[in-house]
Amino acid sequence: MRRLLIAAAIICITMAICACGDKTESSFEKGVPSEFAGSWICEPLASDGETDTGFYAMDIAEDGAFSMYDFAAGNPGISGDMGNFTEETITCSFDMDDFDVPFCWELKSPEDVLEYECDGETLRLGHNGVWMTFNKQDGNE
Repeated sequence: MRRLLIAAAIICITMAICACGDKTESSFEKGVPSEFAGSWICEPLASDGETDTGFYAMDIAEDGAFSMYDFAAGNPGISGDMGNFTEETITCSFDMDDFDVPFCWELKSPEDVLEYECDGETLRLGHNGVWMTFNKQDGNE
């Protein structure tokens, strides 16, 4: 009987550890602040004053799905999800196709945290001290 209780306790502890592990693996919650949703066009230069960013456009859905692409050439872009946002940062999961993430950000992994500022008309996204500024695209453009 004692062995049966010990075996049952081990099974319960193992199940509890596995359940906790599942929660940490799925801690990414998709979603963005409401003012992020829409289409955006990037300003000509990143804040480093050297990196050409004027060809970037970005579409962001309310659920955090996004696509950043070269609108001038029609090239494929970076897609992915945004989520786990605070008042100053947002986590991005990048699914890169044939287009690299902006060079000026020096991202090293397919998931990283970006800083942001947004007033509904202007969205600034930054990483490693370099910011890209996007302006809301009018529906008629």
